[in-house]
Amino acid sequence: MGHKVEVKVTDNMCGFNRKIKPSGMLDILQSVAGEHANLLKIGYLDLKEKGYAFVLARIKYDLYEEINCYQEIIVETTPLVPGRIDFDRDFEIYDKLTNRLIGIATSKWIIIDLNTRKICRSNVFTYPCDVRDKGNYLEFDKLSFDEEELNFNYDYLIRHNDIDFIGHMNNTKYADALIYEGVCKHFEINFIHEVKLNEVLNIKYSSNKFIGYSGNVLSFKAYCTYF
Repeated sequence: MGHKVEVKVTDNMCGFNRKIKPSGMLDILQSVAGEHANLLKIGYLDLKEKGYAFVLARIKYDLYEEINCYQEIIVETTPLVPGRIDFDRDFEIYDKLTNRLIGIATSKWIIIDLNTRKICRSNVFTYPCDVRDKGNYLEFDKLSFDEEELNFNYDYLIRHNDIDFIGHMNNTKYADALIYEGVCKHFEINFIHEVKLNEVLNIKYSSNKFIGYSGNVLSFKAYCTYF
């Protein structure tokens, strides 16, 4: 039950070096997942009618080569049979010109009640998927690192253009709030607690490890490696 989408990498998806940046890659993956969910009648508007919404909990990707501005790629996504509270969705990324596999990704989603903001069990609606085999074998590991290793920190104010239609900071905006030292080959982020308009994220980081707090509440952890 896969779904393929052709995507042209645009200026806003790339950094000054004309290579795709993490927020651009996350935006592509999120858009492809959303398009497929709409086709399966479990998209945002379908679930909103029932008082629910999908929220991204974790995502990671590995690129085998740099992706350039204006490059045309094909992204194929496959949703897997849900767990008790989570929904995994995998991705494969191909260069359109050569049909060469140039990256893989995986994501973990949860369902929240839009009124209470609480996590719901996956059986609150019928999920139209029976794929059980995790094809690309990309798994989530625990993101654990010593905060004392994070030598730098700064504050990031959540603005109107950071907020999505669920009412919290969109996942791509977290990636844009981070400071990188190169083109990311591997990127992963674990969203732990939502942040909203006018809250301030205190972001601590080293060269490739990041952690963010809103007040005393842990909001996210992220990790990357560079080409």
